[in-house]
Amino acid sequence: LSGAFTRAGWRVRPVRRTALAFRPGTYVFSAEEEPPAYVRTVAQALDEAGFGASFRTGYRSFYDEKKKADPKFQGFPFAPEQTFLVVLGRTP
Repeated sequence: LSGAFTRAGWRVRPVRRTALAFRPGTYVFSAEEEPPAYVRTVAQALDEAGFGASFRTGYRSFYDEKKKADPKFQGFPFAPEQTFLVVLGRTP
């Protein structure tokens, strides 16, 4: 997926593994409650390509609240300019 986004002209951050255990599947986390239209387009494109992406909004505030309540919270910090994140869950 990283290569497909890069070839399409998107700025892609390095792909990295995480210790977080996600259920199998594809997830799109929007930083804001009301994401830019292109974030919904990404989720729709992944869904139409057969990835069946789950789409969640408001992740930036969710992460900040969780981290404030528990400094050991493991999640995905968003860079200030970052608008979304694609996560691929483990394979079944």
